[in-house]
Amino acid sequence: MALGLIINNAAVVIGGMITAPLLWPILALALAVIKGNGRLFKKSFFTFLKASFIIFLVSFVIGVFSPFLGDSHEVLLRTQPTLFELFIALAAGFVGAFAIAYTKLSATGKSKAASNISWFVIFLIIVAAPLTLVTRNIIKENGERNIIRDVISEYTVGTKITDLSVNDIGKVVVINATLRSS
Repeated sequence: MALGLIINNAAVVIGGMITAPLLWPILALALAVIKGNGRLFKKSFFTFLKASFIIFLVSFVIGVFSPFLGDSHEVLLRTQPTLFELFIALAAGFVGAFAIAYTKLSATGKSKAASNISWFVIFLIIVAAPLTLVTRNIIKENGERNIIRDVISEYTVGTKITDLSVNDIGKVVVINATLRSS
């Protein structure tokens, strides 16, 4: 996946996600939460941490020795996850965990099911809290960008804004706009 980010290739990034080394540790972690199995949770959590460290280290080395410089579009797309990505991940995870656990659902007791749901809600809150803040900031930034687009369009009749960047540098806001006109 790191190579796909470096060369700015969505197909390679998606392929890397599908074959990601974190897939199985995350799936084991999800199953541990669903089943309420503390031993499996501990084992899968430490496996997840070890795999994350190795992936980070390998990606860092690839990035350091990469001949490509600068931010690619693929990297920028993944720097601000929102609640929408969380909902997509939850849906995919739920379907996967349900498919694996479905055969054993009849053996699950009501108290165990309630405990499993409690663990799920706790982890959902832990993940959703920071994503809510990021989503709120993105919505605010998009609102500001729309106001800036409206003002620019009002003063530059007959042009089209093809690119707009807004950067806060201390107390100064720097706006760069690329306009196209016939």
